[in-house]
Amino acid sequence: MIFYPTLCDLMGLDVPVSVTGKSLKPVMEGKQEQIREQFFLVYSNQQRAVVSGDYKYIIYNVEGKITEELFNLQKDPGELVNLADELTEKKNELHDLLMSQMVENHDFCDLTQPLWWKDGHKLTWDELINLYVFE
Repeated sequence: MIFYPTLCDLMGLDVPVSVTGKSLKPVMEGKQEQIREQFFLVYSNQQRAVVSGDYKYIIYNVEGKITEELFNLQKDPGELVNLADELTEKKNELHDLLMSQMVENHDFCDLTQPLWWKDGHKLTWDELINLYVFE
């Protein structure tokens, strides 16, 4: 779905309101260097991530077990070296950014709760799609 807004833009079609992505067409045409300062990533009710600058911060919650990862994407594009324990200040900075992105994007998960959402089971597609309101 990441390229959906771009394809619509290139074809002259309106992007559905349910799509929160942005078109890459201005970058492709050389009119802009980038579209966003950071990326907010979601996987079901078990993973959240944010990419900002050279870093990617990921937090997982699998049945109440929290795992955090921090990668320098410039130096480690394969995301092989987890820097979360080494760069705690950067990890905390990106955790705060992630929390603000969750609020801004009306995320249904609450990272302050042990299971983030209800009983913590991995959401099915039907459960997930019903959490969003499309106009």
